[in-house]
Amino acid sequence: MALDEMKYQFSELDKHIRAYVNDSLEYTQLKGFKYSMVLITYVVKVLVVAILSLLALFVFSLYLAFTISENMGGNYQGFLIVGSVYILLGVVFYAMRHKLNKPLLRIFSSHYFDRK
Repeated sequence: MALDEMKYQFSELDKHIRAYVNDSLEYTQLKGFKYSMVLITYVVKVLVVAILSLLALFVFSLYLAFTISENMGGNYQGFLIVGSVYILLGVVFYAMRHKLNKPLLRIFSSHYFDRK
């Protein structure tokens, strides 16, 4: 009798352990899905804003280059000036690339660790 009762308790224990493991796996999968969806939606939003901003910057650059060329009386001076400004900005950002790591890490870590 006692042996049958122990077998029953062990089988119940086995069922509970299996249920716990299955529930833990499902929870982990759901949590992973949640974080991946947060990441994907964040990336999509950033890409949309970046593409629209670059398009606006491109149109504004063309306008500025044509205006400068028109005011200087030449055909290409405005494009040369606007291009030079972009090259100068690129060099400055390249020189400061190591200083951008800490603020970017702080921004992205706050987004990642503050969400629950």
